[in-house]
Amino acid sequence: MIPVLIRNLLYVIIPLIISIGLFIKIPKEKLWIILLFLAISTFLYIDIVQIRADYSTVNIYGDRGLNQVLDFVKDKSPSEIICYPHVGYYLDYLKIHEITTLYNNKTKFLNTINNEHIKWIILYQKDIKLLGEDSFKDFKLDKEFGDYKILSANTGEN
Repeated sequence: MIPVLIRNLLYVIIPLIISIGLFIKIPKEKLWIILLFLAISTFLYIDIVQIRADYSTVNIYGDRGLNQVLDFVKDKSPSEIICYPHVGYYLDYLKIHEITTLYNNKTKFLNTINNEHIKWIILYQKDIKLLGEDSFKDFKLDKEFGDYKILSANTGEN
């Protein structure tokens, strides 16, 4: 919490102090220079933070483990997977079972996992809670990569 607070304070305070100094020194008709400086410093700060981030800075901002998930499921058939749209996108799958279209309708979700020969479900813990753990009685936790949980169908084999 403290590092985030310090980082955010630095993000706001340093450009603000420099801008106030520029505002005092530069004639008011050249105010655009201050605004340009603020814009550039903001963009550079955001770029630096995102370059150094160990989490996703794209579609699902802040999630961890996407690259490992992609490596794990890249050889699996898309018809056997329920996942998020961005996972299907990065795998270049044209047709997938998107969990986001299913989890608002528990009946449709259960029909899909029971009738579509689903072998893999890729989701976050929050979605397990949303759908209820009883929805996944025929699946077991197979892998966990960062924020992602990969459930595999119980095949009855040990």
